[in-house]
Amino acid sequence: MIISTKVKETWELTKDKVLVCKDCEYRYACFDCRPLAADSNCGKNYSTAPAPRYTYDPYSGEWGSGIWRINNHGEVIYEKLLIQND
Repeated sequence: MIISTKVKETWELTKDKVLVCKDCEYRYACFDCRPLAADSNCGKNYSTAPAPRYTYDPYSGEWGSGIWRINNHGEVIYEKLLIQND
């Protein structure tokens, strides 16, 4: 049986290879969804796209109110959401 390169890459994917997740101390304790990450990033970098709903920022060590995504230049950004206080 011949296994395609894409299938092999998917089987070998761990959070140690996912952008942002690879730098997070909680990477083995959280939930991750590769299809959701791909959908929110227009299919770019499907396998290594950060999970958008994960609000923890491992670079600042703070929980936030934003989403992770990949911009048009292929860079990972944390987009803060505006929250209205009533």
